[in-house]
Amino acid sequence: MTAFITRDPLSVSQHIAGLTYQLLVEGLSEESFHANENAQAIRDRMYALINGPISELGSTYTMYIDKRYANPAVQQPEKNTTIFGKAVARWLEYRLQPEDSPIVLAFDSVLTRKQQEAFKAEVKPVLKSLGRGFNLTFQPVKEEACGQVADYVAWAWSRQYERGDRRALEQFTRLPQSEFNLFRNGRKRYY
Repeated sequence: MTAFITRDPLSVSQHIAGLTYQLLVEGLSEESFHANENAQAIRDRMYALINGPISELGSTYTMYIDKRYANPAVQQPEKNTTIFGKAVARWLEYRLQPEDSPIVLAFDSVLTRKQQEAFKAEVKPVLKSLGRGFNLTFQPVKEEACGQVADYVAWAWSRQYERGDRRALEQFTRLPQSEFNLFRNGRKRYY
């Protein structure tokens, strides 16, 4: 799970829209930027945009689980989503400052209703305790520019984790990033 954190989502959206229109002028048509669906030439343009002006507008935080270390009791998708929800809640408590403005958390709607509810159950109480307004939404990543940036970075990390392929990740030399293995202390492999 990768989050793209920004205080200026409008500027991010403008950059993404700008690339969309540049591609249209060149005779190419992309509905959205989704790393595993875009051609390499499109990915290269998106990498350049993220590593360029978008890198100055935000940062990314990637959390992951090495499922080989997941106890069978937590291997169901809803249980994994609960683990991610708890981690996001802890991260929000640590990261957000009292003077921060209202929070908007937009997640990809790929999660099932049960997974969304499991995630909300962990995150909403923390958001409420922070004492500021918030909106937690699930929508298709293709409809949200910041989500498309997060998708590209998540895809790059997944290539690294699953295949040892760092080429995509190495495209982001200027984008502030951090990553965290939620099962980093796992010792027992279940498969």
